[in-house]
Amino acid sequence: MSNIRITVSFLFHPFLILSLCVTAFDSSLYSQWKPGDDILNEADLKEAIAAINKKEPGTDEVRFAKSHTITYKQLYSPLNADTVLTPVDYSFTVDGNGGTLEATGDDPFPGFFVRGGDPAIVVTIKNPKIKNAHAKGGDGGVINNKTYGGAGGGGMGAGGGLFVHEGANVVLENMTFSSCQATGGTGGAQTDSKKSSVGGGVVVVVVV
Repeated sequence: MSNIRITVSFLFHPFLILSLCVTAFDSSLYSQWKPGDDILNEADLKEAIAAINKKEPGTDEVRFAKSHTITYKQLYSPLNADTVLTPVDYSFTVDGNGGTLEATGDDPFPGFFVRGGDPAIVVTIKNPKIKNAHAKGGDGGVINNKTYGGAGGGGMGAGGGLFVHEGANVVLENMTFSSCQATGGTGGAQTDSKKSSVGGGVVVVVVV
């Protein structure tokens, strides 16, 4: 959804000049979300995840707007983790409310990642559909060595629609995955080598 932002500036001069600048902006990239509000777009979801991971009051349950589709083109922070990926050990619920979280754009992005921690902590995800989420491993490095050395192997693609880290206690209720995938990265190219082999990608699918 695009809105129109209008900026008016005045330049004081013997003659008054009115400068009018009209630019379009994507409202899905801006958020005024606060705990208790419905999640309406990808920026709201980013704010909600940040608030959960800070254990802000009112974030024991966050919800999408009813039957609403949220499209996204970014990598979201893990759930149950602070900014340096230390578990915050906070039980909470993400309620999709019958809505859809759909990855769009040319670059692949996965869905939710849940960090492991205290096994008594429960993360509940219910009532969403996750669509087109794609976890892709990084590509291997390139080497040009006529005698020794090997190209780097591709990294694993971990997750897809949902990645559950070791030790995480996750409850899924009425959750649907559509066209989600996890693919390993491409092995690095190697030229003129006699004693090496090209690395290969590794595919790991946790939930798709």
